[in-house]
Amino acid sequence: MTEQISADAQKELGTVFFRYTVQRDDSLSKLAQSYLGDRFRFYILAKYNDMANPSRLATGQVIKIPGKAQPAPPPATAAPPRPAGAPAEAAEAPHPVLRLLPSRQHLR
Repeated sequence: MTEQISADAQKELGTVFFRYTVQRDDSLSKLAQSYLGDRFRFYILAKYNDMANPSRLATGQVIKIPGKAQPAPPPATAAPPRPAGAPAEAAEAPHPVLRLLPSRQHLR
């Protein structure tokens, strides 16, 4: 940590960066872990962004992250569509207990 205090953040982390919009529950230590590989580099990340207080990070705030932008993970989606003629998925099959009950046709 002492090295980070006296280090030149631009020389240490480089001049190439991308902009990151702070999300809810983000912290500089989490971002340092994700992008710098060490959560204890939060202080130099704060210096890189000219932040006097590393604990003052606000949702929606835009900061610089050293390096090239990493692609965002793909959004979670529903199961891919079933090809025509493919067998029905297990989720569409009746619950095993329901198979033991008499069918409604017999109840008429």
